[in-house]
Amino acid sequence: MEERFDEWKERLQAFLHAKEYKPMRLKELCFLMEITSEDRDEFLQLLNDMEAQGEIVRTKNNRYMPLPKDMLTGDYMGSRKGYGFVRVAGYEEDFFIPEHGVNGAFQGDRVMIRLSTVNRGPRTEAEVVRILARGITTVTGTYRLRDGIGFITTGIGIACLTNNLSEMASKGTVLHMVNHSLIKLLLFSCAGVVYMNLHKLALSDVRGWGKNKPLLALY
Repeated sequence: MEERFDEWKERLQAFLHAKEYKPMRLKELCFLMEITSEDRDEFLQLLNDMEAQGEIVRTKNNRYMPLPKDMLTGDYMGSRKGYGFVRVAGYEEDFFIPEHGVNGAFQGDRVMIRLSTVNRGPRTEAEVVRILARGITTVTGTYRLRDGIGFITTGIGIACLTNNLSEMASKGTVLHMVNHSLIKLLLFSCAGVVYMNLHKLALSDVRGWGKNKPLLALY
């Protein structure tokens, strides 16, 4: 299979870089490259792999095209001041990414950048246009509870590493806040139902009261 993938990739790269080539859909590429219906899924996997590596681009209408000349792929390096740099293989100097051009990139991410036509410093400027692969997929932290406020500081801390609200940190923080609020709401609602019926707070006095109340027991 690897030999066939290499052959397809070599033919595809030559085909995409031909002067007469125009962006095409998967069906059109399969027809012109004589890919059979049995090999269609494997060929699509090759296209997905090449896209993930930043070797080709898939447009919004699912057409494939070679990487434009003003776009490169590399590894993102963030800073606490908000801006960052992208290191691209084959280039001696890193590309400067201003804060407004980070677009959610995080330390170690594999990114696709578009070169800027305006440079305000010694380095060539660029902006992140796509995140190809996350450099950090696992985050660990210490859970602390004080006055009912828990790991929210973990999410905020992640975001502050690069001085911007990364997608992972912000979504994780909001999800925890919503989940924490709903659980507390259900807990106090159930406690209120028990108290309104028994007017007792000691657990020893209310033990067994919910046996014949399946809905309350479910919560």
